[in-house]
Amino acid sequence: MANFLILLLCLSALQRMALTLASLFAPKHMGEESAVPTVQVLVAARNEEGSLGRLFRCLELLDYPPEKLSFILVSDGSQDQTAAMLQAWCAARKNAQSIELKQNLGKAAALEIARRAAPSAELTAIYDADVYPEPAALRRLAMPFADPAIGGTTGVVLPDNAGASMVSRYAALELYVFHLVVQASRNRLGWNPPLIGANCMYRSEALAQIGGFQQEISEDVATSFAVIRRGWRTSSRQDAVVRTQVPETLGWFWRQRQRWTRGLYRSAGNAVGFTSWMVAAGYADRLVLLAVAVAAIFGMLSPYWLLIYFLGPCLAVLIALRRSGESGALSFLAACPPMFLVDVLSTLAGTMASLRPGKSKWLTKRG
Repeated sequence: MANFLILLLCLSALQRMALTLASLFAPKHMGEESAVPTVQVLVAARNEEGSLGRLFRCLELLDYPPEKLSFILVSDGSQDQTAAMLQAWCAARKNAQSIELKQNLGKAAALEIARRAAPSAELTAIYDADVYPEPAALRRLAMPFADPAIGGTTGVVLPDNAGASMVSRYAALELYVFHLVVQASRNRLGWNPPLIGANCMYRSEALAQIGGFQQEISEDVATSFAVIRRGWRTSSRQDAVVRTQVPETLGWFWRQRQRWTRGLYRSAGNAVGFTSWMVAAGYADRLVLLAVAVAAIFGMLSPYWLLIYFLGPCLAVLIALRRSGESGALSFLAACPPMFLVDVLSTLAGTMASLRPGKSKWLTKRG
C-alpha cells in the first residue's frame, strides 16, 4: 500500500511540475484573425437578476461585427426577475431572443435548448450569467478556429473580488494558477485544455456531431471530452478574459467545491487519454496527499515524500501571483495554509458525495 501511495503521489507531482515548467516557455501561437465567422452567444441563467445589468453592458460592448452575432438567453426556472430582464433586453435587439423555461432543468439542458433554438452560426460561444467579458474577449476566442482542426477554445476567468477575504484570496489564487499556469501549459504542450463553461466557444459542427451539450453536472468538461473523442482539438486563449466573483465565505467555497468535485468525476466517462483522465480526477490529488500524510503520521512513510507534492504547486503559485499583477502577495500566501486544509476536507466530502446519484444543480454566486 505504501508503494502504491508513493506511485500516485509521484505521478501527480510529475504532472504538476511538467505543467509548471511548461508555463515558463513562450506561449503557443494562438491563431490570428482572418475571416470573421458568425457566432451565436448562449447564456443560461437562473435567479441572476443582480448580475444581469453588468452582463448586458458587457455584451453590448463586445468588439464583434453585429451582423455576425446573435444572442440566445435562457431563464431556467428563475424565481426572480431574471426572465423579465432577459426578455426586455432581447426585445430591444433584432439579433437576440430570450427563452423562459418554467421549470428548472439545469444548465446543460438550458444550453441545449438554446443551441437548438439558435439561428445557424459557424461558432457557438458560452458565457455564464455572472461573468463579465472584456470587449475583445469574443473576437479573441474566435481566432483559433482559423485552424480547421480546432473544435473548441476556452478563455480566462479572473476574479473581480480577490481581496475581499481570506477565502476569496485563496479562491482567486486557485483561478490564477489554473488559468495563467495550468491551462496555458496544457495549450503549450498540446494537451487539449478543457473548455471552461463560463467563457468558451465551440465549432458548431463539432457540437452537432456529439449531439450537443453533454447532460452532466460539469457539462463544459464533459462536452470538451466528447469533442476531443470525435477527433477535434481544443485550445486556450490567455487574452480572452472575463471577470467573475469568487467565493468570499467558507460556506460558499465549500458548496462550490462540492459541485466541481462531483462534476469532474462524472465527466470521466467521456475522458480520452491520460491528460483527460488527469483533468477528470479533479482534486483527487488532495486525497492522495491526505493518505500519504496519514501514512507518515503512523510511520509507514517518510514525511519527506510530502515535499515532492508541494514543490510544483508552490512554484506555480509564485508564477501565477507574478502574472496576475496582484499587490499584497503575502496576504495571498498567508491564506494558503488554513484554506488548503479546508480544500482537502471539502474534496474528501465531495468525493463521498459523488458516490451518491444526484441531479445537476445550479451554482449561483452564493453557492
